[in-house]
Amino acid sequence: EDLRRRSDLRRSRMVRKRQVLMDHDGGTPDDYMATALLLTMPHIDPVGFVVTPADCYIEPATRATRKILALFGREHVPVAASEAKGHNPFPAAWRQNSYAFDDLIGGADMMEPASAAVPSGVGLMEQLLGQAEAPLTLLVTGPLSNVAALVDRRPDLAGRIEEMVWMGGSLDVPGNVSPEMEPSHDGSAE
Repeated sequence: EDLRRRSDLRRSRMVRKRQVLMDHDGGTPDDYMATALLLTMPHIDPVGFVVTPADCYIEPATRATRKILALFGREHVPVAASEAKGHNPFPAAWRQNSYAFDDLIGGADMMEPASAAVPSGVGLMEQLLGQAEAPLTLLVTGPLSNVAALVDRRPDLAGRIEEMVWMGGSLDVPGNVSPEMEPSHDGSAE
């Protein structure tokens, strides 16, 4: 009986799709490419997206994310605009690129897909983590501001995070813009 139960558990883990909540700062192609790749993975179930205005302006980046979801037939997946700010947002000229990417995705004339009202970025994280049947994976390709705010506000939900995958910083270069641009690499959440 115990052997059968363990076998059933292993089988259910193999069949169950990994539920992923993505948090990005959508101002560059890497965020949108990661979003598109996530939507093509058969073993992944994207449950929500949060956009943080660090490498972008929030409106065009949120709209572009919704357009990508629509192009993949996933309009039902919620997208939340974060109220959190990256502590060191990129220069305005760089953030301006989010308008160009929004125009490129689906064309400038593509209407923003209709979406149900969703809470703020941290609110969406709270909602999805609190309602999920199993712990979620967080995929963060921007600052950890939302994760820090979530853990401050709802420390009880930290145990609902199965894994956190974070892409941030620079490799083999002095930094993104200046040494002060990546303060979160000191081990703190922000």
